Amino acid sequence: MSVKFSNNGHSTLAASLTDSATSITVASGHGARFPSLSSGEYFYATLIDASNNLEIVKVTGRSSDVLTATRAQESTTARAYAIGDRIELRVTAAGITDATNIDNIVPSQSGNSGKFLKTDGTNVSFAIAGSTDASDLSSGTLASARLPGGTVLQTICSYGIQNATTTITGSTSPGAQYGANRVGRTYGLAETINITCRSTSSKILCFAKVGWSSNAAHATGAHGAIITLNDTTSIDNSDYPWYSEAYVSYSASPYWVSDTVTGSFTAPSTSQLTIRLRPYVYRESGTKSMVYNYTNIIVQEVG
Repeated sequence: MSVKFSNNGHSTLAASLTDSATSITVASGHGARFPSLSSGEYFYATLIDASNNLEIVKVTGRSSDVLTATRAQESTTARAYAIGDRIELRVTAAGITDATNIDNIVPSQSGNSGKFLKTDGTNVSFAIAGSTDASDLSSGTLASARLPGGTVLQTICSYGIQNATTTITGSTSPGAQYGANRVGRTYGLAETINITCRSTSSKILCFAKVGWSSNAAHATGAHGAIITLNDTTSIDNSDYPWYSEAYVSYSASPYWVSDTVTGSFTAPSTSQLTIRLRPYVYRESGTKSMVYNYTNIIVQEVG
């Protein structure tokens, strides 16, 4: 529904009008002075008799010189009019209200909850915001909400083993695991985060720390941590510098320095991905064990 206007639309009545008539015939050829109306469009006109009595009508259709109208609008009273009485398209309060009503400007809002307005340069329509992704935002496909490259799209954290300890005991000659390039490591599992990225162009930034406590001395042993993506590829902090290792007990001071692991993955899909923090011990011979606590990991998707 939308209200229409034309400049100085006016005429006189070509036929008399009762107070209940809804068809108004204007002077021959004068219908073109008033707006053409499509379905749902209308305009307000004012009828004026010889005594300057006024009635506002809502014209919902026009066929040549015949107007179809709803009578007695805006608190005016329907009355009879004679041939030659005036009809004019005037600015009325309802016309201004309708022209500035958002419901009369944008497409129908019915069924479009949560959507946003977009334009193709000619027409305005509603679209689903959820159909866009991170690449739309950074590339400008969704021009009204561009995000610069490097914007953090989501952050997930996990913290664990507070005031508790976990021991990793090295197994005999384990092979390379979890995408790491070194053999001889036995891995634990400290933290797990599930993340669903918005785009395959996103980077997954990972920051993790493992706090160590007591361990047995080992001439050919080491320890560290990796961060894995779906346990098939990893961010590695190498076996060093903790090689070889001296004994550090709960009563000794200081404990081993915490291991920090940082790095990034490229999102392989927009399905759920699993990021794991895996502390490890390394041994070349003999028995090797290590105790860790106070672990944490932060994972961010960056568009």
